[in-house]
Amino acid sequence: MKTTLSILLVVVAVVVLCTASARAGEVEGTIRLGGVVVDEDVGDLSSMQETFNFYDGFNLTGILLRGSFDPGTYPRTFFTLNLRDLNRDNRKGQFEFRVPSYFSFKTSYDQHRQVFDPQRLVSSDRKDWRFTTRVTPADWLFLSGYYNYMTREGNRTSFPAGVQSDLGVGYDYTLNTGRIEGQVKRGPRFVTLAYEFSAYNDDLFNTADRDGKIVSARVFLPDLFTNKLTHVFRASYGKTELANSDVDHTLKTFRYSGIVRPVQRFRFKYGFLARQIDDDATLLRTDNFQHDIDAKYWHRYGAVWGGYSYELNDDDRSLTRYNTYRGGANIRYPDRVRASLQYSNRSRDDDENVTLLKDAETERIAAKVEIDLMKKLVVGSRYVIRNRELNDIGVEIEGENVSGYVRYDAPLWAGLASGVSADYSYAEDRFDDRVGAFNTRSQFVTARVETAYRGLLEGAAGVTYMDVEGDLDIEKSTLFFEAVYTYKNDYHLELKYNIYNYDDFILLNRFYTANVVWFNVAYDFGIGE
Repeated sequence: MKTTLSILLVVVAVVVLCTASARAGEVEGTIRLGGVVVDEDVGDLSSMQETFNFYDGFNLTGILLRGSFDPGTYPRTFFTLNLRDLNRDNRKGQFEFRVPSYFSFKTSYDQHRQVFDPQRLVSSDRKDWRFTTRVTPADWLFLSGYYNYMTREGNRTSFPAGVQSDLGVGYDYTLNTGRIEGQVKRGPRFVTLAYEFSAYNDDLFNTADRDGKIVSARVFLPDLFTNKLTHVFRASYGKTELANSDVDHTLKTFRYSGIVRPVQRFRFKYGFLARQIDDDATLLRTDNFQHDIDAKYWHRYGAVWGGYSYELNDDDRSLTRYNTYRGGANIRYPDRVRASLQYSNRSRDDDENVTLLKDAETERIAAKVEIDLMKKLVVGSRYVIRNRELNDIGVEIEGENVSGYVRYDAPLWAGLASGVSADYSYAEDRFDDRVGAFNTRSQFVTARVETAYRGLLEGAAGVTYMDVEGDLDIEKSTLFFEAVYTYKNDYHLELKYNIYNYDDFILLNRFYTANVVWFNVAYDFGIGE
């Protein structure tokens, strides 16, 4: 009760402040009040992640404010405040203040729960605050930064049951991350300097406390002798230290990219990466070198591209090499047909034969086509083949996926507008190892219908359905229905009804059904001009 009262007082204070500050400008917004009704029939409350953050009862659903200050001055300033589910444990919010071309400040908050056991007795709560700002005091100077504060508290599950993990029985930690960046620009040339930091503090497992810092510089420089060549350099130095020990981890990197455009429609790109990692925990120093070569050619009806990468990882115990080949093409003809084809192959050679997976090869082929059959009617299809082989340990993974979709926006007729969208996907995955085989066949269906009548009534309905067969037997679905009635442009009655269902026909008592209803009344208002 105290938490709810405090939130309401904060909201009232924010609304009064914003409206009072905007007396010389203008403010418009929406306030939503309502409730949530949750009815569950369950065997396992952890099986449906989408319902972890639904709570019964009254809900201060949202406050949305948009405004501007001092309309007669330049530059003009704007703000946006968006608060949702304020008195619930899944509350969220964003605030933005900006002066176009000069300054912006954004902050956001997100809180949610994760559940780990069938009774929802083992769970954790995560809260995220994020702040970002951007300043452009002059055309040649750009400054930006962000700060993120995240906390997580709750219980940790154990496996097998009853055995305590080395990480403890719960979560109680904070993570602070941030970045400050400055960029100086002169013509097409610019230099960027950045500093990043992180601090992890665990009250239950203090040997995991650690701090990290990285400084980096990036230079974008056209060639001094020809305007067809551009150079990009980047270097960084960072260190991560365990706070309660003398163990640290040092990272040094240097990256170069060269981009050549001998003619307008052709681009050639070369990239080089050198990275060194010193790890006191494993007493290893790893050297990593990577070369990337890419070429792309554009035509009025599409483009063709290809590339090759070579990577070498060398430490005191192992030497591994990676070769990656990639290529593809896309077509647009004339404006109603769009198609693409992509291929990639990545192989790893373990020269010392000491890594866990040893040699490995991954291959992927993807094809996509999209056609505008008529105005506002689009159909498309996609086909993907993905394979992975680890011959030294007798493992092979094969997968195929085919999907199709349709989008249609019906023309306005007698004040009635509507739209239809549907997606279907079928996938087969096969896993073979020395013990046996594991195969799955999956189907995914989503469909949505929307309609609106003269700005008075809006409605939508849809379904999401998943079916997994083979060595698994799982069905999962969500049905939803939405309706909004508007009275005199400013008053809204909103209703939403969702049905959630999950069934695992192999595991005992692994099922879940929920009926969830949201109802809100909303009011649009405006103050000022």
